[in-house]
This record gives sequence, structure tokens and C-alpha cells, in this order.
Amino acid sequence: MFTYNTTKAPILRKDYGRNMQNLIQHIAQIPNKEEQTAYIQQLIPILQNIKTTKGKKNSEVAQLWSDAFIASNYKLNINAPEPLPSKAPIETPSQKTQPITTTNPFKCCGRNLVNFIRTIFKAIENNPNPKETILLLAKVIQRIHRKPIATTNLLTHIEQIVGKKIPCSHQEIEKQLNSINNRQKKYKN
Repeated sequence: MFTYNTTKAPILRKDYGRNMQNLIQHIAQIPNKEEQTAYIQQLIPILQNIKTTKGKKNSEVAQLWSDAFIASNYKLNINAPEPLPSKAPIETPSQKTQPITTTNPFKCCGRNLVNFIRTIFKAIENNPNPKETILLLAKVIQRIHRKPIATTNLLTHIEQIVGKKIPCSHQEIEKQLNSINNRQKKYKN
């Protein structure tokens, strides 16, 4: 059978790769402390060479010792020239992102347009004549919407999105929208 990277143990130090991590973990299984230290001392120049070829110049030897210690999952028992790092929580590979599960109850517009409508209404709260802005907003939604939408439904959708009542009468906006739509139909024909 195949073995996939997702089923294997996570790579603790991605700078060096899975093979180096396996080698360091194999060295960590050696019971003798002096042998472990000798093998890691021989491995440090290789780690330095790997890190230097990846674009990081002059990597410090103390950092390489701590990288080897971390790659062994903190199991190395060695005489390091510098104090080794304390055990920190190991980052697991990120989980697959879940799709957005919130449904948009307003079929006339998407999530971005809903946020846009809310932002517009925050801006026009202090406007003494918001009818023009609401009219423009309704025209934008009608243009974006694929199927024709009744003006009354559109205005109630806007009110539901914002959570407030529209500050001007529905009849005025409906009349102006219908007249604009009728003019546009004449020009298209």
C-alpha cells in the first residue's frame, strides 16, 4: 500500500525535511549519551550546509543544535555546547479549511453585497435626504440580480439586511425605480 505524507508523523523542522528528521530520531534511539553526542556533532555540518543552501547564510551552531533537538521531538540526550530549548507545543499541520456554512437568506445579493449595504446604511444614518442613496442602492441590486425582482421585495430585503426601517416611504422609491426601469426598457427596444 501507499504511505502518504498526511498519514506520517508531522515534520518538526521543515528546513531540513523528513529524511533528516528520521535520521535525527534514529540517533535519539541510541541509548548511549556519548554516542548520540558524537553522531549529532557529525550531523551539525550537514545541517549547516542544508540551511546555507536554502538562502540563510552563517547559521549559528547553537541554533543548529537546538534544531536537531527539536527535530528529535526533544528526545535527544546529548552534551550540547549551549543550553537546549525547553519543550514547546508542536504545531500540527493545519486542518483543511471548512467551507462557510452561514447561509445568506437574501437570494438577491451575495455576502459581499450584504456587507456593502450595511456599510452604506451606516454612512447615510446622518444624511437628511437618504432617498437618493437608497434609490441608487436598489438600482445596483437590481442590476446585479439575474432575475427580475419586485421593488417591494427588494426594499423589504434591504430593511431585513440592515435591521432597520428605510427612512423614506416605499411608495416614493417604488415610483422612481419603476419609472427608471420603464425608461431603460424603452431604450433597449
